[in-house]
Amino acid sequence: MAKKSEEKAKESDQIAVQLRYEFPENLSVAAFANHMLVQLDENDFHISFFQVTPPIILGSESERREQAHKLGQVPAKCVARIVVAEGLLPKIIEALQTNLANKRKQGPALANGHNKSHDKTA
Repeated sequence: MAKKSEEKAKESDQIAVQLRYEFPENLSVAAFANHMLVQLDENDFHISFFQVTPPIILGSESERREQAHKLGQVPAKCVARIVVAEGLLPKIIEALQTNLANKRKQGPALANGHNKSHDKTA
């Protein structure tokens, strides 16, 4: 019985504080990523986002094959890298799945290329 009253007391001691989201001026919020790499260590997930721009390859099929063969590598420019605690990852996945489902319900993007923002945070 004492344990339940202690838990209730702890709950009543909690105070809800709103978050104010701040984006530093030097943070590029317009970075485009079309590739990502996930690595993990003992406790955290390291998620790197990359922009890969395919090279322009022109000519006949044989010329394009030759150019592609000579490439060897295509650069992948890292545009953002975050480290996420293991405990937060399920919330991130849920937020992404919720927003993807909402986006699919909306259908194609609006004519001006903008969609409504859905604030589902982790």
